[in-house]
Amino acid sequence: APQLTRRVCRILSAAWLRAWRQRHDSIDTGHLLLELVRESECCAARILSEFRVTGWRIRRAMPTRLMSFARPPNAAFVTTAACGRALDVAARDAADLNHPRVSAEHLLLALLQCPDCRATRTLRNLHVQPAEVCHRLLRLLADDAVYLGSANK
Repeated sequence: APQLTRRVCRILSAAWLRAWRQRHDSIDTGHLLLELVRESECCAARILSEFRVTGWRIRRAMPTRLMSFARPPNAAFVTTAACGRALDVAARDAADLNHPRVSAEHLLLALLQCPDCRATRTLRNLHVQPAEVCHRLLRLLADDAVYLGSANK
């Protein structure tokens, strides 16, 4: 299985911290989307910005809040089922494309393939068509020269 890039590790860590600060019991696809947008140097975030997707707009458009629970400060790294599926899909997509690492672009592509997850519903609420973002991402991933230059960070 492909390894994660440092950027994806940062996104996951930041998503965990965001969930923990909001007292959510697990990391959701919405947390991942918010942290992906914050990684302004990566192609995935730049593509989202072309569709006018910002952290502020995501927070305003995100459907239903997650349940909050009291939990100890050393709580484990737990994901929702949808988030776990998205991470599995990202790894599979990277392997299918013969990419050695799972990048932020694979992660966004995986989120877009989960039609009922909070991240994709949020994008639809922002009038962003997931298929258009997918198309743009797939063109980028197919262009190894451009992709490999940004993905190894």
